[in-house]
Amino acid sequence: EREDGRVAVLWPGRGAVGVEDLPGVGVSEDKGGEGNGDGDDDGRRRGWTFIAIDGTWKNARNMLKRLPKDRVVLVSLPPDAFRFVREANARVGVTDGASLLAPVRKYARAPEGRTSTFEACVALLRALGVDEATCKAQLENVKTKVDAVKVQKSMLPVYEKVTGEGDFET
Repeated sequence: EREDGRVAVLWPGRGAVGVEDLPGVGVSEDKGGEGNGDGDDDGRRRGWTFIAIDGTWKNARNMLKRLPKDRVVLVSLPPDAFRFVREANARVGVTDGASLLAPVRKYARAPEGRTSTFEACVALLRALGVDEATCKAQLENVKTKVDAVKVQKSMLPVYEKVTGEGDFET
């Protein structure tokens, strides 16, 4: 638990404030990357701790109920924060708006634009100003994981990151 109480839970539902509305949120341009959080009286920088709840929606709602409401802030992302993730998906022929994980997950009655928790975290990083190359590298890791799972199941890879021939040691 942070003593300064600057904890935010990434949550796309009701009661969430926009991440851009949190005081002192952002990534600084200096090489330290410590953020531009508010300074304390003693000159220390204060930042935010972001929590992303990963699970089914039912599990996530139950976990959210257990968090101390007086100590955490629910934050949502602006709609354009996901543009970077959608563009990364479109480049490889994935259905527009689909999650990078869609090829290995079964989404029953999934609405258009559904993303994984990891993709939401990458969108958060972009909203905070983390550079595009760093975020793209994170998404590339997801593509490699998806291809590895597909190849392990004797299926063709989706993103052509893993072919199954010489990619794994036996």
